[in-house]
Amino acid sequence: MKAAATATATVATQSSTKDESPPPPAAPLPKSCSSTRTTMIHVVQPQDVISSNWNTQPGHSHLREGFLLKLMDLCTCASAEHLSGHPSVTLAVDDLVFINTQLSVGETIIVKAQVNCAWGTSMECGCTVVADDENGSTRR
Repeated sequence: MKAAATATATVATQSSTKDESPPPPAAPLPKSCSSTRTTMIHVVQPQDVISSNWNTQPGHSHLREGFLLKLMDLCTCASAEHLSGHPSVTLAVDDLVFINTQLSVGETIIVKAQVNCAWGTSMECGCTVVADDENGSTRR
């Protein structure tokens, strides 16, 4: 009985290959890390900043660092998901330096991320953040 079942399966497989079906699609070309460049632009809103009375410059306040981390995580995750095609999560942050978080409401934050290197199940992403003033003349 096993031989008959095997023969039947073999015949069914052979007859299905005789159909005039289109060839399977070619495998997608591997993506490069440079194709994962992602840019997010955010206009600073009042809820994004902490106002304090000790600021020497009127109209300036400090961006909430947790909010900035959220923007960075979203941008790097989008970059990683673009390369892998699967949901991604942040496992660790190696080095993070806040140089100047003093921003006014209405200024623009530009977050740029890219996958630097990819291995079997993990990736390394780089991220930079710059701020533009309201006029767009000064970038820091």
